Amino acid sequence: MAESNGVGDLSKALIEGLTRRFDWSGTTGSSKTFIGEFNGSRKTVVSLIPGESNPDDGVRFQVYINRLVKYLKTDAGEATSLLPENKCIARAEVRQRRHKLGEGSTLPGLAERR
Repeated sequence: MAESNGVGDLSKALIEGLTRRFDWSGTTGSSKTFIGEFNGSRKTVVSLIPGESNPDDGVRFQVYINRLVKYLKTDAGEATSLLPENKCIARAEVRQRRHKLGEGSTLPGLAERR
């Protein structure tokens, strides 16, 4: 689906990078998920959503910010700073938000964490 939406190369690069940084990955009908282990439980931390992606906006993704904070062993401010500038996270209590990852962007900092 990423290929047909014009973000195939970016999606492949993100999948490669995120796969190295998370304990597990999986696929649902509409997303590629990246999973961390929390007290013996596996939970999705980041999802890429190729069906809602396009070349102008980039790869759409969803982040569970509280899980990202725990997974990276950091605080909400630092975890939020790892996301692209066009993020919409307003507070740490947000259960989940969707964000767009533009062409040429990465999830900066994730490479250095974990």
